[in-house]
Amino acid sequence: MNIRQKKALEVIVELALAPSGELRGPVLAGKLGLTREAAYQLLLPLVRLGLVEAGRGRNGGYRLSGRALLASAWEVMAPFSSDTSHREQGSDVPSYVSELAGMAHEAYRRTFAQVTVEALVRRAREANQVVTYDI
Repeated sequence: MNIRQKKALEVIVELALAPSGELRGPVLAGKLGLTREAAYQLLLPLVRLGLVEAGRGRNGGYRLSGRALLASAWEVMAPFSSDTSHREQGSDVPSYVSELAGMAHEAYRRTFAQVTVEALVRRAREANQVVTYDI
């Protein structure tokens, strides 16, 4: 998983977990540790795919679309995937090694294709759940 894929998944989770259901660009960028421009570059493909909706105007923010929770994690990651991520270009990698790398990449893609955004958000909620005990 490259950093842009990781950050794209984080964008989706942050928007899903936002108390108001919406975050302004600068706030989202801050939560992700990114510049506004870097956050915008992540959001743009997600808006184009219809996973994220962008509000208009100075106070407009970003929110998940109605279909986003049903999308797969791979749909979120795919715009940031490199077709050559599993290949060594211009190197002397034997074909049998390239073939194995291709198989591993396909298994990786299939795994993320089976996980919905809703399931990913559920996992994030569970991971961030604070348990308190009364003594």
